[in-house]
Amino acid sequence: MDNGYTWNECYVKINEMYKENLNLRESIGRLETKLSQAQTMIDELERLKIAHNTIIKSLNSAVSEQREMIDRLRLVEDAHKQLIASQRNYINVLTKKLRDSTEKLNDLTIINQTQRSIIFDQKDVIDKQYNIINSIWTNRNTILGIPKVVIKAISDLIEFSA
Repeated sequence: MDNGYTWNECYVKINEMYKENLNLRESIGRLETKLSQAQTMIDELERLKIAHNTIIKSLNSAVSEQREMIDRLRLVEDAHKQLIASQRNYINVLTKKLRDSTEKLNDLTIINQTQRSIIFDQKDVIDKQYNIINSIWTNRNTILGIPKVVIKAISDLIEFSA
């Protein structure tokens, strides 16, 4: 060889370079594997990022819907409060009407009891008058000077009440 190397030295040098080349290829293979794994991890992270963003959008949408629902529920709550207030007022009106009606009923009950008492008193008076008239009728022959018209009226009255 002209450059001062022997064939053996060249073979040794070629052999070293070959081994170095093999080592570099193995290193490149490991690095390519690591690169592939890194790319797979990057792809997975991208999918996770997309999924994460989708979840965030979904959660934001759910939160927005929840806020809308809360607003609607507040409106319903306000309407229910107004309805309750209205019903309380109506109950108060009905309670007043009931009290007034109860007072009227009590007054009418007192009037009814008074009227019954008067009717029973009148019945007692009528019974006494009937007894007197009946006594007069049964003793008519002994009573002198009673006109026939009076006797006839008393007789009619007795027949009518019997």
